[in-house]
Amino acid sequence: MTWPGYSRMNYRYLQMQIWKRVSALNNNSKDKLFGFGYIRLNNMGLIERDFVSQYYAMGIIGTILLVVPYLVLTLIDGIKMLFNFKRLVTLKTVSLMFAILAMLAVSIYTGYVLDYLTATILLAFFMGQLTRIVWRKPSAEER
Repeated sequence: MTWPGYSRMNYRYLQMQIWKRVSALNNNSKDKLFGFGYIRLNNMGLIERDFVSQYYAMGIIGTILLVVPYLVLTLIDGIKMLFNFKRLVTLKTVSLMFAILAMLAVSIYTGYVLDYLTATILLAFFMGQLTRIVWRKPSAEER
C-alpha cells in the first residue's frame, strides 16, 4: 500500500513484483538457472511480458535456448541482407523480416506469444524461409 497509485493499478508491475517476491522467498539458486516451471507460473499468475515470463518459467538456460536463437538468427539475417542489398532486399525477404520483428516486438509488449505453439510455429516458419533465402548461394545470373 506504500506504492504510488499508478504502480498499484498497473497489473503488469504487480505481477513482476509478485514473482520477484516469490523468487526472494524461495531463495533457491536452481530457480534462476532452471526456472519455476510453466505450471507453477500458470497457477500463480502469468506475466504479460514474454521474455520475463520465460525467465521465470524456464530460467536463464531455458530462456537462452528458446529466445536467443530467434534474436541471433534475425540479427545475422538482417546483416547479411544489408551486405547483399541488391540481391536480398526484395518484397518477400523484407516482408518475412518485418513479420519476424513484429512477432518479437508483440511478444515483448503484450506477452503470451512465445507460450503458444501456433505463434512459435509461424515464427519458426518465417525464420526458416528467410534463412533459406538469405543463406542460399547466388546463381551465376544473380551475381
